[in-house]
Amino acid sequence: MLKAVFFDFDGTLAKTEEGYLRNYKKLIERTGFTFYKEDEPFLVGKGTILRSEYLNEKYGYDIDGESLRKEFRKMNEEMFTEEAGHFMYEDVIDCLNELKKEGLRLYLCTNTKRDLIEYALEKMGIGSYFEDILSGQDPDVMVRKPDPELYRVLLRRSSLEKKEAVVIEDSPGGVEAAKGAGILTVGLTRIIPADVLQADIAISSLKELPDILKGLSFDSHMNS
Repeated sequence: MLKAVFFDFDGTLAKTEEGYLRNYKKLIERTGFTFYKEDEPFLVGKGTILRSEYLNEKYGYDIDGESLRKEFRKMNEEMFTEEAGHFMYEDVIDCLNELKKEGLRLYLCTNTKRDLIEYALEKMGIGSYFEDILSGQDPDVMVRKPDPELYRVLLRRSSLEKKEAVVIEDSPGGVEAAKGAGILTVGLTRIIPADVLQADIAISSLKELPDILKGLSFDSHMNS
């Protein structure tokens, strides 16, 4: 029986992934390289090193991702400070209200630093919807997504079995983490197409989520 929904934050509830892409584009163009929009789906959810490795391999660039990390982090933290009140997607509130009405417990599971997440949630006005927040920088987390540890830790902290939860993710790394923990995963195709996400189920908007969850048989799905 479904009891809880585990939400990712960046790109799922908040428009931060677009901001991360914008900031990374600025960084590599400063170093003289070209950023192509067609590569965006393959860069979402990744840090500077993995993003740079992808572009280096594809185009023969020589981007030093390690040297960009500090500046990229600073730009992203400034983005939270300046833009957090405008982060939320338009479909979030109605979805959260509907899920709460159905008696579901809501959690947040993200690689992003806890202080930034808490600040953004306050500005967005949705912090009270979530029973717990698990950040990739929390003391009891050793490895971040795409490793499944974050979701395994959240299952333990929430005293839930994997068949009692569903994960909402927008990036391949997040989907990989959730599926690695054995949890049914809904892929939100805001930026990345369904064939790249490889989630169990794909939706284009959180407006679809309440009806999708009502229509699922979780025991049969997890045993298939």
